[in-house]
Amino acid sequence: MLSEEDRVTVSEFFWIRGIPEEDNETTLELLHDHWDTNDYQILNDNRPNDPFINVENEEDSFQVAIEYNKYGDLALTVRSPCLWPDGTPEIF
Repeated sequence: MLSEEDRVTVSEFFWIRGIPEEDNETTLELLHDHWDTNDYQILNDNRPNDPFINVENEEDSFQVAIEYNKYGDLALTVRSPCLWPDGTPEIF
């Protein structure tokens, strides 16, 4: 049977615009709380030293990360190992 590693992974990176820089910490905290209460596993939470949080949905391995750089720019990265090489997983 094929494992998660056998799937094709799709990733995308987004800049988040329109949130004032002074609200970055609040934004990270709100997203952390949302993910934590919606069955995402917190993989990394490097705050306060590094403004980076990475989570994974245990059901489908969908991952999402939020961070901001030294200029205060917020970025969101999503990763989904959702594509099987032949379109569907092997079933026994």
